[in-house]
Amino acid sequence: MLGAFISRGLSVDAAAEADARPWPVVALAAAAIAARVPGAIRDSFWQDEVASARIIVQPTFLDMLHRVEATEATPPLWYALGWALHQLGLSPYGYRFGGLLFAALLAGTTFALARRLLEPAPAAAATLVVAFGYQFVFHGRELRAYELYALLAVLFALALLRAVERPERRRLVALAAVVAAGCLTNYFFLLFLACGALWLGVGESRTRRRPVGLALLVGLVPFLPWLPAARAQYGHDHFLFIGPFSGARAFSAYWLLVARIDPTTPVLHRLAPYGVLAAVLAAAALLVRRAGPARLVAMLAALPVLVAAAVWAAGPEVFDPRNVLGAGPFAAIAVAALPARAPLPVGVAIGTAALALLAYGYATAGAAPTTDYQAIAQRLVEEGWTPRAPIVLYHGNFFAFRGPLEWYLPGGPDLTLGIPRRSTCGAGYAVRGTRVVRLVPPVRLPRESRSTHVLTAAVGHASCVRPLTEVQLARALG
Repeated sequence: MLGAFISRGLSVDAAAEADARPWPVVALAAAAIAARVPGAIRDSFWQDEVASARIIVQPTFLDMLHRVEATEATPPLWYALGWALHQLGLSPYGYRFGGLLFAALLAGTTFALARRLLEPAPAAAATLVVAFGYQFVFHGRELRAYELYALLAVLFALALLRAVERPERRRLVALAAVVAAGCLTNYFFLLFLACGALWLGVGESRTRRRPVGLALLVGLVPFLPWLPAARAQYGHDHFLFIGPFSGARAFSAYWLLVARIDPTTPVLHRLAPYGVLAAVLAAAALLVRRAGPARLVAMLAALPVLVAAAVWAAGPEVFDPRNVLGAGPFAAIAVAALPARAPLPVGVAIGTAALALLAYGYATAGAAPTTDYQAIAQRLVEEGWTPRAPIVLYHGNFFAFRGPLEWYLPGGPDLTLGIPRRSTCGAGYAVRGTRVVRLVPPVRLPRESRSTHVLTAAVGHASCVRPLTEVQLARALG
């Protein structure tokens, strides 16, 4: 059924967007919010969210900027907005729900862009990807900037199209503002900006190219003062967790935007991600032959991912599905357009497969367990934890637990990896998953291993453990 609906049409002009009734946009935006609300309410801050929260609560604007430069690998706009709202009384937890607003706007703008190419039904089908796709849902309910980044990518495409259609001052100013916001939100937005400039250069008349191109350059100006900080951020190697180039992971990028994991069956493990990649590239190859919005969507769907993968292959470890999240809406629109050029049975098959993928991705995302760090910290306090009591972490990632426990434990203690001494401890606690156990003294701490770590307070710790400095910690677990 979905494929049949999608195959009904592709030739929709820009006026169709204005003629569309508002209820599809409202329904899709509401669906996007509903998909994210449970996790936004239920989940504790995880490691990256704690890093964001610490930035937002800095006492001064300059402190906020310095912390972004020191601890993050993104520009500061999203944090600056959160800092300003915190100064007005909004908590970091409250700012987390900004992702719901961005998700609703992302659904609405994706539908508006899709209607420039598609009939309402396939346009809605494309929008369902950003409403229920795994990466979109996960990042739309957390205290991070990725949902805003994806929204700004779609707004950029709409603003660019509107400016080219009628390059009047109001539209050019809007385009420059979107470019400025995007560049100051995520560095990968620069790839979308480059694609837009390329599209403008190869497909538009000189009379329209000049004012629109100037608007793109003006939008870059606010980003220029941040360049020294961006260079310093790159030197901090915050991307090292990504690791060396992996063709399989790069080829799975589009799949992982929708699904949490690759299929585990031997055949589907490679076939499904490669099939999604082939569908996106085939759709982009068809659309790029057409001028106007179709070509722009094709370029924004494929080129940012391909360029990011090529940069990764060249050495810099910067490729991650969330970093190319902005390509997702364009890829969804392109694939939704594909069945219109195919025979009806093929269109039905593509539509059915897309619907099955979306359902699989949302189901696996919902089934993924989350760690309730706040509850663990609360249980530690209830059991009598003090900074003098080391915490033995069994079968858990040290860095995943450290930041959230620092945030939720009273006093915000600085925790680090502890190396047990020969002496025993008078008190200690064990954490296995979400279970907290008070150890019976005298406590002999286990040796450091891949599956067992000792967390200890850097200040006020017990004499039975030696805390590592950050440099020593990086060497031990880096």
